[in-house]
Amino acid sequence: MGARSESRTREPVGLHRAVVAVVALVCAMAVVGCGDDGGSSTTGTDVPSGVIAALDGFAEAINTYDSDELLANTTDDFTWQSTGDVTNREDYVAYLETYYERVNFHSEPTGDRVIELDGDAYVATQPDHSTATGLDVEGVSVIRVEEVDGTWLVQEFRWTETTTET
Repeated sequence: MGARSESRTREPVGLHRAVVAVVALVCAMAVVGCGDDGGSSTTGTDVPSGVIAALDGFAEAINTYDSDELLANTTDDFTWQSTGDVTNREDYVAYLETYYERVNFHSEPTGDRVIELDGDAYVATQPDHSTATGLDVEGVSVIRVEEVDGTWLVQEFRWTETTTET
C-alpha cells in the first residue's frame, strides 16, 4: 500500500518534469522560428543559411511534435540540458513522443534571436515564452549548431527558466 502512495506522489512530479521539458523544447523551437522574420540579429559574422535551416527545422519539430524531423536536425551526440532527467538524443525523442502533444506544449519567441560564431559552431540565444497544460513560463533558449559532413545540425539545446519580478 505504501508503494502505491509513493507511485501516486511521483506521477505528478514526473508530469511536471515532462511539461517543463516540453517547454524547454518548445522554447528552443521559438528561438529557431525567428530566423527569417527580419527580427533576428547576428553578431560578428554572416550566418550560413544551413544554420538557420537547422534552427528552423529543430523548432518546427518541437512545435509539431515530429520526432523524425527532430532526428533529422540533430547530431548523433545531441544533448539537452534542462530540469528533467532527459539528456541525450534518444531519450529526448522518446520524451517528445510521450509528452509534448499530450500537454499541448507551445513556445514562442519574446525577443530577437542572436547568433554568434563560437569556434567552428554557431550558438543561437533567444528569450521565449512556453505554455502547456499547467505550465506558463518565460525562459532563454541556447542552441549550438555544428556542421557534420557538410550539413548544419543542432548539437546542444539548453533552456533556462527566467523569473519575472512583480
